[in-house]
Amino acid sequence: ASSYIIQQCFIPMLLRLNHESLHSEHTEISLCLDYLWAFLQSNDLLNILIQLFHSLNILYFFEPIQLTFDQQRQYLYLLYSILKHEDTRKLSLESIFFLKVKLPLFIDIKPPDSDLLKQIIPDGWAKKKLNMNDLERDLSCLSTCRKLKDDLKSLENIQIEILKLLLTPSDVLQHPPSSKFLFITKFRLFLKENLSDSPLHNFQPGIIRNFFHRLLHVLEYYWNQYHEIKSFDEGHESSLPFDAAYVPSQKFIDNNFDYFNLQRLGGVQSHLEKEYSADVKRARSLGTSFLSRAFSDQSSRHDDMSDLVNGRDRYRHQLGYNLKSPNATGSESLTELLDGLILLYHVGVHKHYLKVAEVIDSLREYNESLTDIDNKLMNCRDDCPEIRDELLRSKKIFEQQTEDLTRKIAWITMHVFSHVNHLIIFLLFRTKCT
Repeated sequence: ASSYIIQQCFIPMLLRLNHESLHSEHTEISLCLDYLWAFLQSNDLLNILIQLFHSLNILYFFEPIQLTFDQQRQYLYLLYSILKHEDTRKLSLESIFFLKVKLPLFIDIKPPDSDLLKQIIPDGWAKKKLNMNDLERDLSCLSTCRKLKDDLKSLENIQIEILKLLLTPSDVLQHPPSSKFLFITKFRLFLKENLSDSPLHNFQPGIIRNFFHRLLHVLEYYWNQYHEIKSFDEGHESSLPFDAAYVPSQKFIDNNFDYFNLQRLGGVQSHLEKEYSADVKRARSLGTSFLSRAFSDQSSRHDDMSDLVNGRDRYRHQLGYNLKSPNATGSESLTELLDGLILLYHVGVHKHYLKVAEVIDSLREYNESLTDIDNKLMNCRDDCPEIRDELLRSKKIFEQQTEDLTRKIAWITMHVFSHVNHLIIFLLFRTKCT
């Protein structure tokens, strides 16, 4: 299938069939996908889905931004409807997302351009306001900003629901492994690549930051859900709320998590294991050994050959995936996801916050320059018109730069450094190893 046919024919048809809702059954989209799975060969099916997700990726990310984000919203709703189809969701995680289609681009929200920001924030609105709390309070007084925040919240909610689908733990019952297991497996590979010196896909820090925030929201949802059930079954003392979540120090030495030979405090892992071999052996003896876990994984593997009935199983058999511990569910996998998010913060989130701080510092410098120019104009003699004209010209340039930066910071205040994002970053910094 050509990308032209997918973009000009197939996607418009799906958009007409789709209901822009998170609560609809999406039966029309599901039925359409069922037909594809029933009548297409596995290679043809995979190619069509790759083109479909790739085209949606391009349309969502590169469609011109409007104040209401209507185009972006309809593409996200369609993606959500497609991923509600279990076979398609698992195939996308096994062979498409992260590998051929950049999933984080679906979870990004591009800022409006300067012309659109001018429609939201009038000239001279926030002169010399550098306090982020004051900015957020004053922005809430502008009706256009309140509408923009509502539209942003709507987009973020769809993105969060998409990630919830991709981390579904309950679809392991009929056709293991679960979506959650597939996602976390590919997510660790994504981290490994982006922590390398030359990653294949070099994402901008802002994209990583959006991906991080949505994924952290989803982790909190599933973490609290899991521990609420655990509290009901085993008692309140056995549960752990998300605001007290941590990565046990045991995980750094029991070989459960792959850390890609990252440099650690004191050296690489091989050196640390050799240097502190007695301590490592003693710590490993406290938990399940790596070998016993490996044998347990082998005994629980799913036999692909025994289940080649429908199109999905035919495809997965040809795929020949060798997935580790397909039945990994519960707190172990959630802890692995938490650990991965801490690594993701290192990959790009902090870099983006540093860039944001540079924008704020630049605005502060421009305001100081304007104050300096005003002082010089007050002291400028009347018999020096050339100097006055030059000062006025410089002032006009600095005022324009200040207006542009103020609008950028207004966007940062509404979307990047919002109160909710402040809280979730604070929560992450409280996460500890014990």
